[in-house]
Order: sequence, then C-alpha cells, then structure tokens
Amino acid sequence: MKVALYQDAGRTQVVLTPESEWERRIVTMLGKETAPTRILHGEFYACQGGWTREHDLALGSGPADNSLLLVLDKSNGGA
Repeated sequence: MKVALYQDAGRTQVVLTPESEWERRIVTMLGKETAPTRILHGEFYACQGGWTREHDLALGSGPADNSLLLVLDKSNGGA
C-alpha cells in the first residue's frame, strides 16, 4: 500500500493507494460509512515468534505512544 500525507492551504490529507487485492478490500472497507471504525493511539510492533502486537494507550501515557491505529471492526450486517 502506498501512503501519502499531504498538507496544503489548511487541509491535511491521508492518501491510501492499494497495490493488491487484499489492500483494495481494506480501502473499500474504510470507505463504507457503515464500517465501525475506532481511532486509537498506541503501540504497534513486531514481537518474537513472528506476530504483531497492538497496545492501546491513553494519549501521552507512555514513551512508545507513536502509532495511530485505525481499527475496522466487522459490521454485524443485521445479524
């Protein structure tokens, strides 16, 4: 995924350009108003064993408060 941050004339944009089918599905999911989305500040890092850890922090509560996480939860779809 190509990511661009652009600021001009008081407007800031985050541009996501997908490069694979999986990334296209994520961008489509982000574009749906019905997708429950949370914006968190915290840690996001690789751990031993080949997996990734996510840790939500209260803003400014730790030295590793360096990631912005957009969390997309699957919609219930009326189920």
